[in-house]
Amino acid sequence: MSDAWRHAICDRCWHDYGPPREPIRLREPEIEICCFCGNPTRSGIYFRYDPSATKFCAHVHAEGGGQ
Repeated sequence: MSDAWRHAICDRCWHDYGPPREPIRLREPEIEICCFCGNPTRSGIYFRYDPSATKFCAHVHAEGGGQ
């Protein structure tokens, strides 16, 4: 899987849309854009999803670039 499959997600969106479990986080996350809401986040949480199967993160992956 390429980096285009890796999507950043903020704490709020994880709580609203993620699985009912505690997320695994990076220890030293950088500021990124949440693929759900488009807001900056430093949550360090990611999930894998085929970018061609959805339009929710087109602002991040529209040109094939991963994060």
